[in-house]
Amino acid sequence: NVLLDGEHKKFDQEMESKDGDVAVDAMIQDALACPCVKDLRESPCGPSFESAFTCFHKSKATPKGDDCAQQNTAFLDCLRSHPAAAAAAASSQTEDAGKTAAANS
Repeated sequence: NVLLDGEHKKFDQEMESKDGDVAVDAMIQDALACPCVKDLRESPCGPSFESAFTCFHKSKATPKGDDCAQQNTAFLDCLRSHPAAAAAAASSQTEDAGKTAAANS
């Protein structure tokens, strides 16, 4: 699911509600539970991926995520240090996309 510009604004407004932090945390946990990121989460880069992902979704900076440079750099450094983890994650993404396309045919 890709959010369009208007949907991003609506999502951001919903997240700023009284229970916004709880809603964001729940959304993050749901997204991280997706089988599509399981290989990456279980790799040596899993903790840095989760940190960068969480930072971006909790970011209140403009542009969104602009305050997550440290977490993103740590994640990229990990991927560079563990190319097999990056390859496994990319392979998993390709397989998941193929399954989705086949199911929608």
